[in-house]
Amino acid sequence: MKSTVPYIPTEFDSNISVIKNFAADMCSQSYSEVSSLCDLMLATPKVNENFMKGGRSGLNSDGTPLQFCISSKKEGWAGRFITDPASTYQQAEMRFSKSLDAINQLFYRTNSMALKGLFDEMVAFHLPKSKQVEDYSDGVFWIGAPVSGPGIAIYMDGRRGGDHIAWNRLKQWIEKIMPDIQELNPWISEMQKVSKIMSIGFEGSNLKNVRIKIYWRLKEAVLLDNLGCDLLKNDAFKIFLSDLAENNEMALNGMVFSLGIHLATQQFFDVKIDMCGCRGCLAYSDDKWLDKINYFTDQYGLAPFPIDEQLLHQKADISYFGMGLDIKGNKRLNLYLNSKLNDG
Repeated sequence: MKSTVPYIPTEFDSNISVIKNFAADMCSQSYSEVSSLCDLMLATPKVNENFMKGGRSGLNSDGTPLQFCISSKKEGWAGRFITDPASTYQQAEMRFSKSLDAINQLFYRTNSMALKGLFDEMVAFHLPKSKQVEDYSDGVFWIGAPVSGPGIAIYMDGRRGGDHIAWNRLKQWIEKIMPDIQELNPWISEMQKVSKIMSIGFEGSNLKNVRIKIYWRLKEAVLLDNLGCDLLKNDAFKIFLSDLAENNEMALNGMVFSLGIHLATQQFFDVKIDMCGCRGCLAYSDDKWLDKINYFTDQYGLAPFPIDEQLLHQKADISYFGMGLDIKGNKRLNLYLNSKLNDG
């Protein structure tokens, strides 16, 4: 059995302050408040705390467990943190326990206690009946929260059991919490053929605004029109992907799709496609990425992102970049940043 070792701050721990400072400045919040929120969401061990190290994170391609997401809309932009909590812990049970502690505190901090029951039911439904989590080597949860204001996002690994079992379990869960939904069965029938679930969860602050979220990747190349969702048939997505990739071939594994279902109305509400920004997917320089991002905000008439060359050259890398569309026709762009671990 491996022995425990004291936690010693790493290069990531020192570089994370860069993202904290950027988030605080961008959102006009105090550094101490932003830092406290971020540390809670990461469930970072205390310095010199003894535990079994060796956990890993799949949140970013470089293995770091933090993203700062900026969403741009016509009316402006907003920022939020997304984390893979307690990712430093090797033991799955310890990682799960520490993550639960962080989530329960985050409900209070973000004024989202109205969603605690939904969370408890989701966990009870999707975890094995034995409540054992040893199979989740990358952790069970990712969590998100705005830098300021109410709202929480909780995403749960939805892959357990393989594609067929995972899709059926998702179907049963949604039918339980939204028994009158009409669009679900035709959509899942199409999705099971060509895609694999990555995660499930929800975003919101109360039962009136919360959206159930489903994330998936394609197993094979398929037309957007054949994904069983009218929103994805919108030409805006085809144009976005074409303009983003130019003549580059896009890796299927680098494309993450998401569907949001409004719980109160039991309707499909929005969809989005996020593209991985790592060198292996779209090998763009920082300057090229900046040109692309500015091009899309201009094209869509959205608020410019509060980023510049210095940020991308010295402080942050682009983890993902994507576009979303809701049933009202509103577009949004999502830029996911993670801490740069070395210069350049």
